[in-house]
Amino acid sequence: MGIDKWPSEGEKIFHLSAWDRWQVYHQLQALDIECQCRLHQPLRVRIDASAQLL
Repeated sequence: MGIDKWPSEGEKIFHLSAWDRWQVYHQLQALDIECQCRLHQPLRVRIDASAQLL
């Protein structure tokens, strides 16, 4: 399922400064955690398992 098709209850949205948002986005990408960061939009993250959160 693509990130644009996420159900509302399956996603977490983080409102961060632009710098922090891109830094966190790149860290999540490196960990293979599905996320989306668009220009002037909040960071959207999908965490499917507790192990990913740790």
